[in-house]
Amino acid sequence: MEIGERLRVVRTIRHLTQEALATKVHITKQALQRIESGNTKKSKYLPDLARALDMNLNWLLYHDGQMLNKDEGLHVGEPPSNYKTSHHEQEEFKKIVDLLAQRIAVLEQRLSYLEQSLET
Repeated sequence: MEIGERLRVVRTIRHLTQEALATKVHITKQALQRIESGNTKKSKYLPDLARALDMNLNWLLYHDGQMLNKDEGLHVGEPPSNYKTSHHEQEEFKKIVDLLAQRIAVLEQRLSYLEQSLET
């Protein structure tokens, strides 16, 4: 998972639109779109984005450590009723869910293999 994907996952978990997060960090929505799409690999705004999302900067940059700094009040699931998504954001969310489902399936296969190895 690349930096842009990790950023998008946490933004989605936090129920923020690209526009809302961009406004919070004082950048344009287009700049955020370029980061999330992977077109901008290194951005001086990554620490600001991590801070705004209350996520671990090391996880964002290097996929190392915990994803979130703290998870009090974090409710994964249905977004608030005032959360509006564009068609593009809905498609992106579906891609994230599919990617996570694929990774879970791989992990389940590895776990099954390890369990079988231990039994023999």
